Amino acid sequence: MPMAYALRHRTALAVIALLDVALAAVAAALPWPAKLAVDSALRGEDLPGWAAWLTRVPGLGTPAGMLALLAAASVVLVAARSVLAGVQRVMRRTAGQRMSADLAMDVLDRLQRGSLARRSARPTGDLVQRVLADTRCVDTLALGVLLAVFQAATALTVMAVIMWGLDPLLTVVSLAVGPALLLAARGFAGSMTRNATREADALGDVMTSAERMLSAVPEIQSFTAEERELRRFAACADRQVAAGLRVHRTALLYQLTLGGITAAGTAVVLALAALATLRATLSVGDLIIFTAYVAALYSPLESTAHLGDAVARARAGTRRVVEVLESTQDVPQRHHPVTLPPAGHGSALVFDGVVFGYQPGRPVLHDISLHVEAGETVALVGPTGAGKSTLLSLVPRFFDPWAGHVFHDGVDVRLARLHQLRSRVSVVRQQPLLLPVSVAENIAYGRPDASRRDVEHAARHALADDFIEALPEGYDTVLGEHGSTLSGGQQQRLAIARALLKDAPVLILDEPTAALDPESEAALVTAVARAAAGRTVLVIAHRLSTVRGADRIVVLDAGRIIEHGTHTELLTTGGTYARYHHLNLIGGRGEVR
Repeated sequence: MPMAYALRHRTALAVIALLDVALAAVAAALPWPAKLAVDSALRGEDLPGWAAWLTRVPGLGTPAGMLALLAAASVVLVAARSVLAGVQRVMRRTAGQRMSADLAMDVLDRLQRGSLARRSARPTGDLVQRVLADTRCVDTLALGVLLAVFQAATALTVMAVIMWGLDPLLTVVSLAVGPALLLAARGFAGSMTRNATREADALGDVMTSAERMLSAVPEIQSFTAEERELRRFAACADRQVAAGLRVHRTALLYQLTLGGITAAGTAVVLALAALATLRATLSVGDLIIFTAYVAALYSPLESTAHLGDAVARARAGTRRVVEVLESTQDVPQRHHPVTLPPAGHGSALVFDGVVFGYQPGRPVLHDISLHVEAGETVALVGPTGAGKSTLLSLVPRFFDPWAGHVFHDGVDVRLARLHQLRSRVSVVRQQPLLLPVSVAENIAYGRPDASRRDVEHAARHALADDFIEALPEGYDTVLGEHGSTLSGGQQQRLAIARALLKDAPVLILDEPTAALDPESEAALVTAVARAAAGRTVLVIAHRLSTVRGADRIVVLDAGRIIEHGTHTELLTTGGTYARYHHLNLIGGRGEVR
């Protein structure tokens, strides 16, 4: 699969291959000026037939003139090799980076569009490793392996043809090391692949550990757990170092094996060539050619055999990348999705016999049936773990129920166009994610084309305008990572402003006032109710003061609806909601714990 990304850049690959051919031709020509200088200019032997025309050029009939020409030819050949190699190096690097970037984009897109359950099952650091490091496998396979094999084959062909013309027997002896090198590569392939895979997995663990530590610095410091976390990171790092050492030990043994094979081959060829020269069946210039060509011949053979290490690393990266790209989607979109009907100010929602859980055989929701009218405000209350957030996560189809159906304006969400469905839902979480961009950009995240006037209007409705104006650059102030430069209450107000600006028919509020003081909470609840008038609002809250004004209150426990009705009706029935209310009523405020 990764090779498909290389084919997107086939023009660049073709040019790089042509440069390989040109470099092979230059490499083959490089020893010839030395041969002609020794045999013709110094020893007075006749020039080869293809070069006899040089003697007819004025000034080249003398040894001095011939040596000057051959020296100039050597300079030209060396310069040509440098230029060609430089151009090829730039093209290889550019093409490789673009291939890897294309693959990384698709892996990242797959991760951000994929199932939340599957993504959360993998540590963040490991996912970063797959996006940034493992995607280089396409560069390694296309340029470091396939084009390297083509380059070696081209060089071998050119060298072997010329050497065969000089001495067929020596050529056969020179090429005899090829099978031995290939056998060595095959023998080491399995262990190198296993070691490279273990190293990649261990590096993913190291990145995960570092990411976890850096994202939890306040908690680590508050519990004085710095030494413990460092020891945990050191253990991951030790495993990664051990895995890397296994890779390098195997690679070193492999390199020594290849070096021994080529050294033995070189010794045999040079000995035979020297004997042929002593017997006058091979000229001194031909000996120079063979000496240069043996080194040039064994270099591509050895580099091809050395590709085993690169192939092993590329296979390990490919496995981890393909695992992401071929992962099944828990929330797949149909090939021909249904278009939702035109949205009003609010949308009608229906949960019909919904059963869902995160682990097989352990459902969190049990046969949930609930009808929410368009424009209705419904509050969900219940103890922690009752399934409130899980139920609302089915509305934008972050997950699909195991059984039952969820309908949005009469359309089963499984059949709807996913982008259109999610564009109709705004979500405010208890711990909102703010980006390290300006305040205005954070508020306009759901509507990037919104005007500054609309942004400020939404901020005023969320009671965020006052503290934003007090920031150093107002709405243009750039926030810290995860909004760390703001208080929890300020982060929550920005998240509410962002949801209001999106102007979706369905507004989901998951503990929207958890970080606010009582006075701010009361003001914000009133402001949000006014701004969200006519929308369908689903709110989760432990504070009874937040849900008292809802049109309907639904009480969940252990994944089941056990009560529903208005605040007054539920108090009158004297059930679970009434017990929550009376047990936690403090000065007119209560919290369901």
